[in-house]
Amino acid sequence: MVNPATSTGDTASTRGLRDDLDALKADLSTLKDDLRSFSSNAASAARHGADEARGRIGHATSVLRDKGRAAYDAAKEKGQWAKDEVEGRIQENPFTSVGIAFGVGILIGALIARR
Repeated sequence: MVNPATSTGDTASTRGLRDDLDALKADLSTLKDDLRSFSSNAASAARHGADEARGRIGHATSVLRDKGRAAYDAAKEKGQWAKDEVEGRIQENPFTSVGIAFGVGILIGALIARR
């Protein structure tokens, strides 16, 4: 036969285990939800950081492009000025210019012939 003290103790013990198991299930469910929330927040933060970095890179690229254009325009302008200056001096002194060009040609020819 069944001992009444043992069966009451087993039932209380079983209920206690069930309560602990239910509490453990609830804790695991909460932990699962927390991990899901954490991973979602981490992914969102990573996307935000990547978007921010992409924006900074885009801005830096734009600034470099603008500076490159400005340098190109300045060099083009100086080159045009130099061309106009040389043309003006050649037109003012055509014989001197031809003499200088002839001398430079002789010098370059002599340097090439030495090799």
